[in-house]
Amino acid sequence: MRGLMNGCTIVERLDGTIENIKFQKGVVLWDDLEKLELILIALKKGGKVVKNIIYNKDSADNAVVVEDYPWGYKLRTKRKYWIETTKRGDRFCYQTLNPKTDKWCAVKKSTYSGIMVLYENEDGHIKTLSLDPEWSSKEWLAEFLDLVDETKLTDAQRAKICETKTIHHCRKFVKVNYEINPQRTPEEQAKKDAEQAEIRKKMNNYANHIYGKCLVKNGIA
Repeated sequence: MRGLMNGCTIVERLDGTIENIKFQKGVVLWDDLEKLELILIALKKGGKVVKNIIYNKDSADNAVVVEDYPWGYKLRTKRKYWIETTKRGDRFCYQTLNPKTDKWCAVKKSTYSGIMVLYENEDGHIKTLSLDPEWSSKEWLAEFLDLVDETKLTDAQRAKICETKTIHHCRKFVKVNYEINPQRTPEEQAKKDAEQAEIRKKMNNYANHIYGKCLVKNGIA
């Protein structure tokens, strides 16, 4: 399973992730969670963790409907799942039918992610795969694109992929220096702030250029 782990075995990736968490004194960061999720997928890849990717279920009207969902210990009912998209990104939604009243309960919604897609796992349960431009690692981006059919994503979702690629590309040119309690005069601080503002402006312009090229290349308005 080296291919799935981007050149590493599952044991190597798991050992590395555990060492990172130990180094961080037990703090689990976003990239650690993604690496663990990638390991889990790799472990089940030989089986059938992602049985079926489900696209374009974007409202309660065209949702995926599970007909035999448990309600309590004895009753069975329906539950429907979909992905809601707003300017803030995608979020997972579900709604359950109350079998006692035959009315739909209130919609439950997850927190936002850049991209979310539904999939059916090996047990027939509806789950989600997600990609966050600001937090997703290169490994998870590659794995995500391997799992989904990009041509079946919405333009908004494909634009988020361009955003993720842009961030990864631009980070190669960013160097961060930490200065602990620097002793500067007000004039020196003002000069430093102006320099940083100019750097941010150049990076933003460059990022917008790369992002725009990706949109054009992929035919996204």
